[in-house]
Amino acid sequence: MAATLKTLNGLANRIQRLRTEKIPKEVERLKRGVVEVMLVSLVDNTIVDTSKALSNWQVNVGSALTNELDAYVPGARGSTQGVSGSIVVNIGIAKVKGPIFNLPIYISNNAPYIETLNNRNDGDFVERSIGLANIYINSFKFKL
Repeated sequence: MAATLKTLNGLANRIQRLRTEKIPKEVERLKRGVVEVMLVSLVDNTIVDTSKALSNWQVNVGSALTNELDAYVPGARGSTQGVSGSIVVNIGIAKVKGPIFNLPIYISNNAPYIETLNNRNDGDFVERSIGLANIYINSFKFKL
Protein backbone atom coordinates (compact mmCIF):
# COMPACT_ATOMS: atom_id res chain seq x y z
CA MET A 1 0.00 0.00 0.00
CA ALA A 2 2.84 2.45 0.77
CA ALA A 3 4.35 1.91 -2.70
CA THR A 4 0.97 2.56 -4.33
CA LEU A 5 0.51 5.74 -2.30
CA LYS A 6 4.01 6.91 -3.28
CA THR A 7 3.21 6.23 -6.96
CA LEU A 8 -0.12 8.05 -6.72
CA ASN A 9 1.53 11.01 -4.98
CA GLY A 10 4.16 11.12 -7.72
CA LEU A 11 1.44 11.10 -10.38
CA ALA A 12 -0.47 13.85 -8.58
CA ASN A 13 2.71 15.94 -8.36
CA ARG A 14 3.42 15.42 -12.06
CA ILE A 15 -0.12 16.45 -13.03
CA GLN A 16 0.14 19.53 -10.81
CA ARG A 17 3.48 20.48 -12.41
CA LEU A 18 1.98 20.03 -15.89
CA ARG A 19 -1.01 22.20 -14.98
CA THR A 20 0.96 25.01 -13.36
CA GLU A 21 4.23 25.03 -15.31
CA LYS A 22 4.52 23.04 -18.49
CA ILE A 23 1.11 23.52 -20.09
CA PRO A 24 1.10 27.32 -19.64
CA LYS A 25 4.62 27.54 -21.13
CA GLU A 26 3.62 25.42 -24.10
CA VAL A 27 0.44 27.42 -24.70
CA GLU A 28 2.54 30.59 -24.65
CA ARG A 29 4.97 29.02 -27.14
CA LEU A 30 2.01 28.15 -29.39
CA LYS A 31 0.55 31.66 -29.16
CA ARG A 32 3.92 33.28 -29.93
CA GLY A 33 4.29 31.03 -32.96
CA VAL A 34 0.82 31.94 -34.21
CA VAL A 35 1.62 35.65 -33.90
CA GLU A 36 4.87 35.23 -35.82
CA VAL A 37 3.29 33.11 -38.58
CA MET A 38 0.42 35.56 -39.01
CA LEU A 39 2.59 38.69 -38.97
CA VAL A 40 5.08 37.32 -41.47
CA SER A 41 2.20 36.31 -43.75
CA LEU A 42 0.49 39.69 -43.38
CA VAL A 43 3.76 41.53 -44.06
CA ASP A 44 4.59 39.35 -47.06
CA ASN A 45 1.11 39.60 -48.60
CA THR A 46 -0.18 43.10 -47.80
CA ILE A 47 -0.30 45.15 -50.97
CA VAL A 48 2.29 47.90 -50.52
CA ASP A 49 2.78 51.32 -52.03
CA THR A 50 3.93 53.74 -49.31
CA SER A 51 4.29 51.14 -46.49
CA LYS A 52 1.59 52.87 -44.42
CA ALA A 53 -0.91 49.97 -44.51
CA LEU A 54 1.92 47.50 -43.87
CA SER A 55 3.21 49.53 -40.92
CA ASN A 56 -0.24 49.50 -39.33
CA TRP A 57 -0.15 45.77 -38.51
CA GLN A 58 0.00 46.04 -34.73
CA VAL A 59 0.12 43.38 -32.03
CA ASN A 60 -1.15 44.00 -28.53
CA VAL A 61 -1.83 41.81 -25.53
CA GLY A 62 -5.11 42.31 -23.68
CA SER A 63 -6.88 44.67 -26.05
CA ALA A 64 -6.84 45.76 -29.68
CA LEU A 65 -5.00 48.94 -30.53
CA THR A 66 -7.04 51.65 -32.24
CA ASN A 67 -4.39 54.12 -33.33
CA GLU A 68 -3.36 54.62 -36.95
CA LEU A 69 0.37 54.76 -37.59
CA ASP A 70 2.44 56.46 -40.26
CA ALA A 71 4.73 54.28 -42.36
CA TYR A 72 7.81 53.19 -40.41
CA VAL A 73 9.89 53.91 -43.50
CA PRO A 74 7.87 55.86 -46.09
CA GLY A 75 8.39 54.94 -49.70
CA ALA A 76 6.71 54.66 -53.07
CA ARG A 77 5.66 51.70 -55.22
CA GLY A 78 6.62 49.22 -52.49
CA SER A 79 10.23 50.41 -52.24
CA THR A 80 10.29 50.18 -48.43
CA GLN A 81 8.23 47.01 -47.97
CA GLY A 82 11.20 44.96 -46.76
CA VAL A 83 12.47 47.35 -44.12
CA SER A 84 9.02 48.39 -42.88
CA GLY A 85 7.92 44.74 -42.81
CA SER A 86 10.92 43.74 -40.72
CA ILE A 87 10.12 46.46 -38.22
CA VAL A 88 6.48 45.32 -38.00
CA VAL A 89 7.47 41.70 -37.35
CA ASN A 90 10.15 42.62 -34.79
CA ILE A 91 7.82 44.93 -32.85
CA GLY A 92 4.99 42.38 -32.95
CA ILE A 93 7.18 39.53 -31.68
CA ALA A 94 8.54 41.77 -28.91
CA LYS A 95 4.96 42.52 -27.77
CA VAL A 96 4.39 38.83 -26.88
CA LYS A 97 7.66 38.17 -25.04
CA GLY A 98 6.07 38.47 -21.58
CA PRO A 99 3.45 36.29 -19.89
CA ILE A 100 0.50 35.70 -22.25
CA PHE A 101 -1.02 32.38 -21.10
CA ASN A 102 -4.46 33.68 -20.04
CA LEU A 103 -4.46 36.85 -22.13
CA PRO A 104 -5.96 37.50 -25.55
CA ILE A 105 -3.62 38.66 -28.31
CA TYR A 106 -4.86 41.06 -30.95
CA ILE A 107 -3.43 41.75 -34.38
CA SER A 108 -5.07 44.84 -35.80
CA ASN A 109 -4.64 47.25 -38.66
CA ASN A 110 -6.20 50.69 -38.43
CA ALA A 111 -5.29 52.00 -41.85
CA PRO A 112 -8.67 53.24 -43.14
CA TYR A 113 -8.26 51.42 -46.48
CA ILE A 114 -6.97 48.04 -45.25
CA GLU A 115 -10.25 46.24 -46.03
CA THR A 116 -10.23 47.64 -49.56
CA LEU A 117 -6.68 46.37 -50.07
CA ASN A 118 -7.57 42.98 -48.59
CA ASN A 119 -10.59 42.62 -50.88
CA ARG A 120 -8.70 43.37 -54.10
CA ASN A 121 -8.26 40.48 -56.51
CA ASP A 122 -4.66 39.96 -55.42
CA GLY A 123 -5.55 40.51 -51.75
CA ASP A 124 -7.11 38.16 -49.20
CA PHE A 125 -3.93 38.44 -47.13
CA VAL A 126 -5.93 38.32 -43.87
CA GLU A 127 -7.55 35.02 -44.84
CA ARG A 128 -4.17 33.63 -45.93
CA SER A 129 -2.64 34.48 -42.58
CA ILE A 130 -5.54 32.82 -40.73
CA GLY A 131 -5.13 29.72 -42.88
CA LEU A 132 -1.40 29.56 -42.12
CA ALA A 133 -2.10 30.05 -38.41
CA ASN A 134 -4.51 27.09 -38.50
CA ILE A 135 -1.89 24.93 -40.22
CA TYR A 136 0.64 25.96 -37.57
CA ILE A 137 -1.77 25.15 -34.74
CA ASN A 138 -2.67 21.75 -36.24
CA SER A 139 0.98 20.79 -36.62
CA PHE A 140 2.14 22.16 -33.23
CA LYS A 141 3.80 19.57 -30.99
CA PHE A 142 3.42 20.10 -27.27
CA LYS A 143 6.58 19.29 -25.32
CA LEU A 144 5.32 17.90 -22.05
